[in-house]
Amino acid sequence: MAKNTKELMPTIMDTWLQSIAHRHNKWLGAIEDVGDQLPLLDQFGTSIQKTPEGKSFDPTPLLLEMMVNYYLKKDLNAIEKWLVSREDRFDMIKRNKKMAYRIDSLAQIRSIFFTVGAAHLPGDSGVIKLLRNRGFHVEPVWSSKTIDPDDYLKNLPELKWITFREANGDYEIDLPGTPSPLVSNGVETQFYMDLSTMTFYMAGGLVAPNNASLDSVTKSMMKNMNADLISSKPITYQSLSGLENVFDSNDGHFVVRLLKDGNTVYLLMVGSEKEEVITSPDAGRYFSSFKPLKKPSKTNLKDEWVLLSLPEKGVKLEFPIKPKRNKAAESKTEGTNWSFQIYDLFDMKQEGYFLLNIRETMPGYHLTEDSVFFKEIETSIKDNLTKVTEKQLRTYQGYPSYYLKGINEDQGTTFGLFMVIRGNRIYQLVAGGATSNKNVDGLIERFFTQLNLIEYDATPYSRKNSPSNSFQVYGPKDFHVVADSNATTSKTVHYTTFDDQRQVTYEIYAEAISPYLWTATDSAFLEEKGKVYIAYNDSIESKKAMWNGKAPSLHWVVKEPGNNLKKLVRVVASKDSLYTLITVIQTQEINASDIFFNKFLTTTAPGKNLTASKTSLLLKDLQSKDTATFEEAKEALSVVKFDKKDLPSLHQHLLKEFPDDDNYYWTVRHQLVDKIAAFQDKSSIKFVKEKYPSLTKQPVLQYHLIGLLSDILTKDAYALLKTILIQNTPAEIDDRFLDINWFDSLELSRTLYPEILTMVQLPLLSDNILNLTATLLREEYLSPTDLVPFEATLLQIGKEKAALAKIQSAAETSFYELQSTIRLMAASKNKELNNVLNEFLEANNLSIKMQAAMLMLDKKDIGTATCLGFAGIQ
Repeated sequence: MAKNTKELMPTIMDTWLQSIAHRHNKWLGAIEDVGDQLPLLDQFGTSIQKTPEGKSFDPTPLLLEMMVNYYLKKDLNAIEKWLVSREDRFDMIKRNKKMAYRIDSLAQIRSIFFTVGAAHLPGDSGVIKLLRNRGFHVEPVWSSKTIDPDDYLKNLPELKWITFREANGDYEIDLPGTPSPLVSNGVETQFYMDLSTMTFYMAGGLVAPNNASLDSVTKSMMKNMNADLISSKPITYQSLSGLENVFDSNDGHFVVRLLKDGNTVYLLMVGSEKEEVITSPDAGRYFSSFKPLKKPSKTNLKDEWVLLSLPEKGVKLEFPIKPKRNKAAESKTEGTNWSFQIYDLFDMKQEGYFLLNIRETMPGYHLTEDSVFFKEIETSIKDNLTKVTEKQLRTYQGYPSYYLKGINEDQGTTFGLFMVIRGNRIYQLVAGGATSNKNVDGLIERFFTQLNLIEYDATPYSRKNSPSNSFQVYGPKDFHVVADSNATTSKTVHYTTFDDQRQVTYEIYAEAISPYLWTATDSAFLEEKGKVYIAYNDSIESKKAMWNGKAPSLHWVVKEPGNNLKKLVRVVASKDSLYTLITVIQTQEINASDIFFNKFLTTTAPGKNLTASKTSLLLKDLQSKDTATFEEAKEALSVVKFDKKDLPSLHQHLLKEFPDDDNYYWTVRHQLVDKIAAFQDKSSIKFVKEKYPSLTKQPVLQYHLIGLLSDILTKDAYALLKTILIQNTPAEIDDRFLDINWFDSLELSRTLYPEILTMVQLPLLSDNILNLTATLLREEYLSPTDLVPFEATLLQIGKEKAALAKIQSAAETSFYELQSTIRLMAASKNKELNNVLNEFLEANNLSIKMQAAMLMLDKKDIGTATCLGFAGIQ
């Protein structure tokens, strides 16, 4: 939500989100099709209804308040219970299954950040449970802070524009994306539409007689565009004279620059439906990036310049005279993540200042985004300029570069800045002088064009042993251990070394392999471990299975967003240890890292069989009294994949004692129930039938067996579930231990009726039965006549809970305990039960009042008393 809700978005929501991802250079995809959402009604847009008095009522604000409260409280349970009441719930389930399937498929290919609506997450048919059933480890990650969307947008990196070069070499210009040719009246221009802001950009050149005036071109454009000329002013750009015109028409607002160069007229246009867009920074960036492709001006200087050669830094550069090292300026970077090597001079004869600064990241660091770095430098430089005359993003000898030129009118000086990023080394050139010096532009151009990036000398790599002697590796220096808060486990050891010449850090993470871990294949294990070191917005360019000696390995080449760097990751499994090798290196130097990856060898035997099942050991240690052993085993339980042959052991251990038995949620026993239910095997039904009667003194175990039966979607399972609940109901201890899932198959749940209604007054089962009954009524699996024998009992329950809601404070009231009752009162066709909803409108808890009011409005026979009761909610 924006701070000012009356502000309109610049485009539709989908495109707005897409533009944010695009600014992060993310790969974009979808886990749903448009057709999946077309059948759904817009619940917020179609919910305005009329009261009997003819007044319209829009429940949207109340519904939004309720959903926002759920969301802010991170309360998936409340969202699920609200979802169960919706008629489109089964459409949601279909969509959830498709989402989970596609997430599973895409996650096998690349590292991806998936966004899913909160209503799709909870429940036994929610995306979380479906992914866990597929073997994913899913757990919540809570943010420590919240960010206003407007503030977030301000901090996003700028969209990485491209430099477009006209096919005939007439001009260059920067655009948010690649343009398309557009021919109109025989004139070809380049056209690009930015959907994120609904702004279009157009550039082209047309041949005109030397005596043709720009005023005549302006009048012709007015006629062709059927537009009004709002303003026109003369401009000068890079020594070209021109006009800047602003037009208005029925199609929007336009600013057009016309620049004349002999018999060529360059046309540059920005247009949008919103007037403010044509004066935006993006429009200014577009116009200022235009560059007619002419030969650089000559300096007419005959003096011989002096060559500064720094092969260890990969650069040569000519200065007017011999520069000096400026160590005083270099010292200002102490304590930062940068090191500087600065050469500069002031040439009295040429009246110019010249500087070369070689900026380098410190070991262990690398640049993340070129555009962000360029922007930071631009901001610091522009403070010394009163006017920017040129600004360009381009490439230089294959590397990202940035050019800025401007004037300080107060001081009468002209300065230029030129930067080239080469991996983690940046060459920064500054030149300038008095604006009155007619040679200043030529001096700047000459200095910048003399920059020559040369090949690095071969760095001698030699074999190194790790401090622990567990591996051998080739590197430029010895590897040493560093403290690392980002290590995946406390048992992970982080080794690094550094290549000073190429400014590359080589890293090795060594970690112990869990004794409980097994996998279908070695490659599946390596895949899972390697992805930990690949960021969500990285693009995987290649993945290859390899061998390091006799140890299996998997190698990734990853493109980081927004820069010219590649991340290389290799995972090697050997004995009880896993080794992850990483470096981030410039694209042009990628082959220099081959010796580091390919000659890595472990000094231990190839290792234990990762494909051998560790079921027995895992189940044994899940009962360990040693906290460390138990926690490690429990963590492994959440990720391992059992085989059907493991079912007898899983059945047996389901009834064992575990250290976390006193917990209510996500215990070892909960996980075992999920693992067993995933097989949907009839042997599990037989197991429950045999064991349940003998557990009367252990009702919590009976609760888990009931939950297991509800997860097995077969007639036999539900027949046994019905028998147990009615004939052998477990003792009531704490209903928080009872986890019944009977919404995945309403056809099977229907077989529990009508007998299950005889249990509706039992505190242990009451809420579950009321919720299920309401759902079956709404989905027409039950008819109103099925409830007739039980209506008196249901009426008593409703009145008792409504009375409780009136006397309890909002904080004391349990929304979950009352929601199921409210839902059933609304789903029934009995007038007395319906009228109980009026009593819930007097509750002190706003969520309960909203729930009752919304359900009352859904019914066709709303009475005056209902409307009056609802009016009290303000």
